[in-house]
Amino acid sequence: MLSDTTTSSQKQFHFAAYKTQLEVRRDANIVVTENLTYHFEGGVFQAAYRYINIYKLENVEDVQVFGPEGAPYVRVDPTEKTLPPGQFFVKYELSRAIIQWFYEADASATPLEMTFTLKYLLTKAVQREGSSDVLDFDGVPVETPRVDSVVITAILPDKFAEDQLNIAPNNRKDLVQFTMEDGKTILQFSYQNLPEGQAYRIIIGFPHIVQDYFSPRRLINEQAWLIGILVVIGSIVFTIYLYIVRGRDPTVTIPTERSIKLTPRPPQGLLPGEGVALLKEGRYPTLATLATFADLARQGYVQLEAKEFEDTNPRIIITKKGEEIMTTGQAELFDFEEKLLRVLHDLETNQPEPLTMEVLKSSKKVMKTIGDEIMDRTMDVRYFDEDPRVVRKSYAKKVTAYSFGALFGSILLIALFRAWGGLILLGSFIVSIFTFVVIISALPRKNERGVMKAKEYEIFLKEVTKRADFAKDNQDPKTAAHLIEEFFPWLLIASIPTSFSLFRWLKEFEKMPSAKEYPYHCSWYFYPQVMKGSGLTAGDSTTGGPSPFSSFAQSFSASLGAIASSMGATGAGGGFGAGAGAGAGGGAGGGGAGAS
Repeated sequence: MLSDTTTSSQKQFHFAAYKTQLEVRRDANIVVTENLTYHFEGGVFQAAYRYINIYKLENVEDVQVFGPEGAPYVRVDPTEKTLPPGQFFVKYELSRAIIQWFYEADASATPLEMTFTLKYLLTKAVQREGSSDVLDFDGVPVETPRVDSVVITAILPDKFAEDQLNIAPNNRKDLVQFTMEDGKTILQFSYQNLPEGQAYRIIIGFPHIVQDYFSPRRLINEQAWLIGILVVIGSIVFTIYLYIVRGRDPTVTIPTERSIKLTPRPPQGLLPGEGVALLKEGRYPTLATLATFADLARQGYVQLEAKEFEDTNPRIIITKKGEEIMTTGQAELFDFEEKLLRVLHDLETNQPEPLTMEVLKSSKKVMKTIGDEIMDRTMDVRYFDEDPRVVRKSYAKKVTAYSFGALFGSILLIALFRAWGGLILLGSFIVSIFTFVVIISALPRKNERGVMKAKEYEIFLKEVTKRADFAKDNQDPKTAAHLIEEFFPWLLIASIPTSFSLFRWLKEFEKMPSAKEYPYHCSWYFYPQVMKGSGLTAGDSTTGGPSPFSSFAQSFSASLGAIASSMGATGAGGGFGAGAGAGAGGGAGGGGAGAS
């Protein structure tokens, strides 16, 4: 609003008359002529505006403004907020077009009435509904001050009998004139004393004579939700198709299932780390390295030594058997197993402090490299037709391209068509992208050989955990100790196909009376003597002598969390698994009008 010598609280205005003529054309456009008579009081007014909601039309074009004497105003670009008298601008926003004009008023005259004439073209503003065309227009837009007299004249492009027209009930009672001239039907509506902020909407249905048209902007705005839903549904259908064609594993029968359950043994030729790589399709390389580390401990190549009873940073010791690998290089180990040993040896040699899990934790890049090499071996033995890592990267690039394309396309819709429905489409694209991201994780599929081996591995892990749970439920530390010695690496990763957690399982044995009485000596994990007052039988595992299984469970479960986090796996506590119209009033041309 513009300032003057009168305070804004004293300035007020309303419309003495609001006369609108709507001439409907056969091309679905409407020529609008508005005569707006302002009644000013209490100050100097210098500008007025009219904004038009463009939700239900294509565009607002050919705008003209005429002053009180009929003189045309000059249209300029909307670069400044204030213009000299006799000029106007049209500013297009996302959901509306704003016409603002500037004039010179007589400061000495109060009250003062001034009439301005606006002419403009609404393109694609007549809508088709079944076998009828519909003129839906806010003759007086919402957010308009009080109007003393409203007169709306609608001119239809053909002759129609009154019973052929479907006039809204609120309009029919205001119909004051129905005539036919020059092959056209003219309807005039009159309404007195329209309250402030209330729209006067004209809705007239008439037999279809308007040319059919296609308007991208109207389609996007009026059908934005439908288009958005169709985009999402199309994306889901496409991703399901991808899953069926590329992501679904082939169906196989496991002939050895019964023998695996009777005598649980890991599938032949599949080490613990390779099992992780196969089941998780190369997604958790550090977890595969962790399983390999645990298997090296089981085989006697490395040991863990806790400095304290519940040490969260145990020391890693390469045994004599492991040192021999460093010198002779002769062992029945795969390349990735030997590389892990050499990494541990280099870490121990190149630092003054003892090698601990914290030191290993700082070498995640190396651990990931080893994990990738483990996955390479599963590719060498042909468990996959294509490398899942390559497939995921390929589709990640496609999703990225799709994402940027969707973003650019939505912005383009908004910029070119000024279609607010583009925002809804953008939202639907985002949902589609999320769907793609989820489905991509399932796209890499195993071949029949890989599915067979993975199923055998899952059956084996489930059977081992079933026996572990049986030992816990029956408070049988002897069986539990046997499972630790023979299947530690697999118990560590058993949460991949099950809900088993080695950490929670060990915690169950801490307070079992039977576990306090059963002596146990772990060949690859050592911890100091249990302190008196702990409630456990004293023992010294560091001397090689046995101590209660409950002591081992308590000490090792404390170190187990450190082992998991150091290798980049999930915390031990949770296992090691993968984790109506745009404007009030609703008609075309709705909006508001005011002055300042």
